[in-house]
Amino acid sequence: MDHDTSASLSAVQNIGYQLTKAGNLVTADVDMALNDLRITSRQLGIVLATQRGLAATPVELAKMLSIDAGLRLLQKFIGKGALSRVIQFFGQKSDRSENEGAD
Repeated sequence: MDHDTSASLSAVQNIGYQLTKAGNLVTADVDMALNDLRITSRQLGIVLATQRGLAATPVELAKMLSIDAGLRLLQKFIGKGALSRVIQFFGQKSDRSENEGAD
């Protein structure tokens, strides 16, 4: 059985397959470039989103970055001291970057 070849896929499936494959290659290249910093592209997304104030809560980060709301990545950052948990006025918890408000 032929898997993942242009002959076994219709034109629409082939385009979707190629787009997914291209995205995976870009992610792999970015991960390789970030290897010296010991972070991944997903972790970089969290760093940039919190540093720029684009997402203040784990749920916002999950929606924005299309990642699991369990956010093991956030827990890793909290463990490293890069993020801290903050209690907001209405009792909602928020993970924020230590760099926030440093401007």
